[in-house]
Amino acid sequence: MNDFSHFRLRLPVDLKEIIEKKAKENNRSINAEILYILSNHYKTFNNVESQLPIHGKDYPILFGELFKQIKQLNTITEKLKKNKNNTDD
Repeated sequence: MNDFSHFRLRLPVDLKEIIEKKAKENNRSINAEILYILSNHYKTFNNVESQLPIHGKDYPILFGELFKQIKQLNTITEKLKKNKNNTDD
């Protein structure tokens, strides 16, 4: 018995072609290339995650709040720019 799970994956044709090209360049099967990409992605994410003060399931909430604050800052910045332009005239 092996430790692998089998499932079908639908990919856009252009993405499949990119993966095939990279697999060939790296002398890997398409499956091995996908495993390599996913493994590296999650290793990188876990390395970044381990350096953050909050871990786990709260990320979507935190990022949502962060984006909300960025949007508010952009709005404030735009208002300040308009006010500056009005006072320069």
